[in-house]
Amino acid sequence: MNILNRGQFENLGAGLRDRIGNAYQQLASGGDYQKNTRDLRVIQWAVVTVSAIATGFTNGFAHRDRIGDEASFGLAVLIVAFVERFYFVLRHGLTTVYQAGKQRLYALLCYRGIQLTMILNAMILCAYIVGFPVPVWLETWNHWSIAFHFGLALIGVQAVRDSDAVVISRSGCDFTKAAANE
Repeated sequence: MNILNRGQFENLGAGLRDRIGNAYQQLASGGDYQKNTRDLRVIQWAVVTVSAIATGFTNGFAHRDRIGDEASFGLAVLIVAFVERFYFVLRHGLTTVYQAGKQRLYALLCYRGIQLTMILNAMILCAYIVGFPVPVWLETWNHWSIAFHFGLALIGVQAVRDSDAVVISRSGCDFTKAAANE
């Protein structure tokens, strides 16, 4: 019976990984790749900013009859700032910080939730701009979306922060072990 010597081919995969890694590095250092990355970043920033403005102003001015023009404008500006900042913080975290586990899951759910709300509010803005009647379900969403955004922030931000592995490790508190011991 032959015994497989696992260490015999150990370095074979490393050389291949090095060559693939170098190929990606060469691709990333190219001028076309960098220009494309910059252009995509500008497009993303523009679309997110317009979507955040659509969200803020459709939500803020949905309550114009009750709170007036000035309060609606103030509310709209606050919502724009919140939605845009929350989106980019989550995006940055998902691409650089949140690598695995519950924190990445919670951040991803919040991120997709914000994207969905921005799409719905852009639909409302488009209907206003072109003069189409806003469907009843979308109007209902518009009146309640502020509550959804605040709920997402209150629950989502705390979930992302509470599931930070670095904070849990530093505190010495591991909830999974405590729950298992009970």
